[in-house]
Amino acid sequence: HEWLSELIMYAAVTFAGWQGLHVVISICYALAAGYMLRFLLDRIEPIYAITVAVICLATVNTHFLGRPHVFAWPLIAVWVGTLANAVERNRRPPWWLFALIPLWTNLHASFTLAIGFAGALALDALWSAPDLPARRLALRRWTPFIVACVLGVLINPRGVHAITHAAGVMNMKKTLDIVSEWRSADFHEFQFFLVWLLCIIGAAFVTRMRLSAPRVIFILGLIYLGLKHQRYHSLAGLVSPFIIAAPLGVALRRMAVKSEANAAGLDAFFQRSAQPAG
Repeated sequence: HEWLSELIMYAAVTFAGWQGLHVVISICYALAAGYMLRFLLDRIEPIYAITVAVICLATVNTHFLGRPHVFAWPLIAVWVGTLANAVERNRRPPWWLFALIPLWTNLHASFTLAIGFAGALALDALWSAPDLPARRLALRRWTPFIVACVLGVLINPRGVHAITHAAGVMNMKKTLDIVSEWRSADFHEFQFFLVWLLCIIGAAFVTRMRLSAPRVIFILGLIYLGLKHQRYHSLAGLVSPFIIAAPLGVALRRMAVKSEANAAGLDAFFQRSAQPAG
């Protein structure tokens, strides 16, 4: 079910040994990390963008391994980031994004999350619409895209069996209880997921960050998955910045207006430092 990732890994090892696989995996990680930081920099000041990226990528690092799931990381980042951008700019989801679906489906079994993420952000678009005509417009924009994506996951050698396989893995409860990464989070030992979780809670209190109801459910879903299975810690760190960036940026700017001391704070220092580079 992950035949395309396995072929890429086989080719890397064949032509360049284990070092070649290290390079390929690192490129995938770098693409996801770079896209995340670029997305954050478009919405919040550099010092905060770097801080959020470092915390979230440290959570992602816990699953930074030479395995097929890393090939899906840049796809997840671009998928969620592009759809979140479409919601925030009140646009239809771009159809070029659909090309990621068959690629993702044949790279890693996490492709099932793509439909869930798209559905959650479609609900966010409907929720954010100011009136009934705007909601109808959002519905017309998002429904064909999601239907096409559902059909797009069938573009794989196994057809619908790829979906049933992914669902079947989640039902192997006795087996999953044995594999450490499928166990629930154990905070008796340090896990960066706990740092990420505390930072999310702290940001909500300190900045009074306001998320729409669908985005709140989205973040709560990531927290639930991370608490239930340790393997989802990296997913929470990878996806959450795209959900909180815009609301966090609004909250931070609101705080900056109220605080005169902010003019001489870290933001001003980093802006002065960035002028020569600009």
